[in-house]
Amino acid sequence: MLTILCLAGLALYLSRRRPVRVTATGPAVDDLAGAVRTYKLIQERAYRPPSPREACRGAIDGMVEAVDRYSTYVRPGAADDLHRRLSGTLEETGLRIAARDGRLVTIGSLPGSPADEAGIGADEDVAAVDGIDARYLTLERARQMLRRPGRGPVRVSLRRPDGRETLHDLEPARFPVRTVTGIARDREGRWVYDVDDRSGICYVRISEFVPRRTVSELHAAYRQMDDPRGLLLDLRGNPGGWLQAAAVTVDRFMDSGVIVRTVSRGGQEYVHRAHPAGTYAPVALAVLIDERTASAAEIVAGALKAHRRAVLVGQPTRGKWYAQTRVDIGHGLGSMYLTTAEYFLAAPLPDTRPAEAATASAPAATGPDAPASTGAAERPGVAPHVPVRLPVRAARELDLLRMGLLVRPSPPAGAVGTRRTKPARPERRTRRAVLDLDEPLAEAVRVLQRELAPETRPTATAPSPARRATRGDP
Repeated sequence: MLTILCLAGLALYLSRRRPVRVTATGPAVDDLAGAVRTYKLIQERAYRPPSPREACRGAIDGMVEAVDRYSTYVRPGAADDLHRRLSGTLEETGLRIAARDGRLVTIGSLPGSPADEAGIGADEDVAAVDGIDARYLTLERARQMLRRPGRGPVRVSLRRPDGRETLHDLEPARFPVRTVTGIARDREGRWVYDVDDRSGICYVRISEFVPRRTVSELHAAYRQMDDPRGLLLDLRGNPGGWLQAAAVTVDRFMDSGVIVRTVSRGGQEYVHRAHPAGTYAPVALAVLIDERTASAAEIVAGALKAHRRAVLVGQPTRGKWYAQTRVDIGHGLGSMYLTTAEYFLAAPLPDTRPAEAATASAPAATGPDAPASTGAAERPGVAPHVPVRLPVRAARELDLLRMGLLVRPSPPAGAVGTRRTKPARPERRTRRAVLDLDEPLAEAVRVLQRELAPETRPTATAPSPARRATRGDP
């Protein structure tokens, strides 16, 4: 009934707007005849009938939702915010907080954010937000208030460890966010990528795929690694992003082969292929995935798996094999992200390992000949070679630890005006804490260690001479 009402409102609204023209007769009008009648009945008899504009927005919402579970209607105001996020920027205060011993405390400020410019660091009690005592705010509610875009400054009252209170008016502003990070930070605040001091295994986390920036950040991180023997690529929680950025990322680790095939309406195809130019020197590769790994991130994991270029560790991915395109509706009604294409991975290479190993790494049914589905849930996600689940409690502690790594590092207590410095090699303590909490990551490290051991390395996975390409610039 709601969808019918929405369609009716849209038909009535569009019929009154110019330059959109709707004739009195036609297939579209005939299809909406029942919806128009329902709309008129509601306008005549409902106690509180919706306004034409609200009915129109409801119509759009209903129609877009009927396409599939990935198409989304974004109302005015929220459209720009979502588009900015997909472009690698945020518009908010940048202050990060957490709950500790029944109190709300600051974790720190994201670099370049209004909170960072205000000099807000870690371990300050949140006394109030917009005049509301923090004792009456849940953590989630306080975070929502701090992240609101375009609604004027947020007044935050903080209490420092010495008891002194400070007041900050933080005006939400736009600032870029980093999409590629390491496992820890050193005493200068620089990202550290080595998981330890001996194995030669490095770790890179990609939070989303943003045009140009993600590839550039990945290349900058790779150049900081000292001749790595193995690489851990963490795509857990990555919702996707831009296909081109994902395809170029895969191209860094493959010198040939089909990365992904995109099929749009009418059967039009576009094939992304890997090229020798710019391919990194071959190293053992493991990819971490989970149920929140989606879209472009799934393409990266799935392509590397299909070409037997990486071992996947974690949980099956979301299974979102559809591309959305932003379409502006006009008339001040916002925009929609409409499914316009479907992704297909290349056919998996034959597996020459023993039967038990081949069975464990059987790829998901996402090859080029997989049938196009009418429902988005019909195609499974990418399955890991090594299934490992992260416990909920460990996941929460890990999120807090990572949040602390993302914010601007605070100067050590007593460092101003003294000779005190940060402790030597603080990344060692952080790396140990991460590996203790993150069992999937620890298992991926063990997988690469076995892969790198000469006596246990499978012959089939050894890199071929053709893949010994040089490192290229983005």
